[in-house]
Amino acid sequence: MQVHVEATELRKRAVCDCGWRGKRRWLRGVAVVDAHLHAAETSHLPLGARVDEVAEHQSFKGGSRRL
Repeated sequence: MQVHVEATELRKRAVCDCGWRGKRRWLRGVAVVDAHLHAAETSHLPLGARVDEVAEHQSFKGGSRRL
């Protein structure tokens, strides 16, 4: 299982392949800490610097971006 961070324009959240979802956070760094804590508690793998941005208005933004 792998843990990563999903990001919208204003909120970030740690998410795992096992179905676990962390609390929505204002700061990316706090979501990364949540991801690493979950990985340590469950022996899952954190995915380093991967951040998935969930684009709410992809037509306006012109597609999804990486942070």
